[in-house]
Amino acid sequence: MQKSIKAKHFILQFAIISNLMFFRVDSLFSETHYIRTDDEFTVVKAEIIPSEITVNDGESAGPFKIKIEPNTITAQAYQWDFEAPAGAGNDPFCEFNQKNAESTTIKRAKWFALPDSACGCSSTSTYKIKCEITINGEKINATYSKLNVQVPEPTARTDMPKFLLGWPETGYDLNGDWKVIGLGTISRPPIPDTTFFIGRNSYFYQKVSEHEKQHRRDWENGFDGHILFSETEFYNMISNLTAPTPQELSDKIREQYILYVDEENIEVASTKSCFEYRAYQVSDSIPPLYLNQNCGRFSCP
Repeated sequence: MQKSIKAKHFILQFAIISNLMFFRVDSLFSETHYIRTDDEFTVVKAEIIPSEITVNDGESAGPFKIKIEPNTITAQAYQWDFEAPAGAGNDPFCEFNQKNAESTTIKRAKWFALPDSACGCSSTSTYKIKCEITINGEKINATYSKLNVQVPEPTARTDMPKFLLGWPETGYDLNGDWKVIGLGTISRPPIPDTTFFIGRNSYFYQKVSEHEKQHRRDWENGFDGHILFSETEFYNMISNLTAPTPQELSDKIREQYILYVDEENIEVASTKSCFEYRAYQVSDSIPPLYLNQNCGRFSCP
């Protein structure tokens, strides 16, 4: 037996436990354990199931559970732990719901930065979830599981309403022409709620939320004095329109509306970098100082 094991590059360790003989065979990938009662050997394998879990930053993860084969073998103690790669940033941490039970969950998965770079790190981090179990006084390590913690991209989106609602008031003058005589029901629609692709428990939530709030402020209050998709601005374009019939006046109003929307969309595109720059000025200083950073991508004259 020793010769065979050595040929497979295994290290054979012996431990006498009560009336049992315990053998542990360590390979590069997992551990196989042998227990002998009298003249019979029992192969014992311990692993964490599932072998891999993927969650978003801030979400709970699990449950992770110890599986022992054969199921007639019972562990007396459990000790859960985690491992992150050396040099990872953002203070890797896993808070276990129960550290000394057969099954456990992680309360709030935390993304870590690898490499430790604000602008060059991956949006997914991978922990090793480990458990040391005790069988008849012997401590052995279960085959580890993987926990992938990711930060979605994008983390949030606020869809600004690039249109106007309503219709101007129209009437006819003493010459019998139809004309625009008032603002009518033309109005800017309210900005819809921001859609978040991360939960409120995410470590990035405040950072992302403040970023989106700045976008909303710029849209509502105007950028450098100009309110995009303004009902007043559009009304000024159509206020002098006249036509011999209501239908012809309506056609002229629609033509001007299409022209106005096209012009505003061109301006939105041309000021996108400034919008993002201003929002990152607010959010870049809010931790975590990774991923959702400007990193020189956006500037504003």
